[in-house]
Amino acid sequence: MKLPELKSKFKNRYAIRIIAGVLVVTLVATGSSVYSVNAAKAGSAATETVEETEVSEEAEDTEDAESSLKDLLQSKRERDRKRRGGICHR
Repeated sequence: MKLPELKSKFKNRYAIRIIAGVLVVTLVATGSSVYSVNAAKAGSAATETVEETEVSEEAEDTEDAESSLKDLLQSKRERDRKRRGGICHR
């Protein structure tokens, strides 16, 4: 369509401005919602990485605690055996 045809077809410019404004608001809202979804995905991925790190650190701490506890118990048993002269009384 040429400009004179458009001018004759759309005589009310106010309606065109309203429609253009609604379209702009819709596009901005869509863009911001997509941005927030992508930011949430990136944030949750970072959170998952931190949680995995914390879980692995807790597992290492638990293993360290278990091994140190076993070592303490074993050393206590050996010390008790030495005190008794190698004889285990029950």
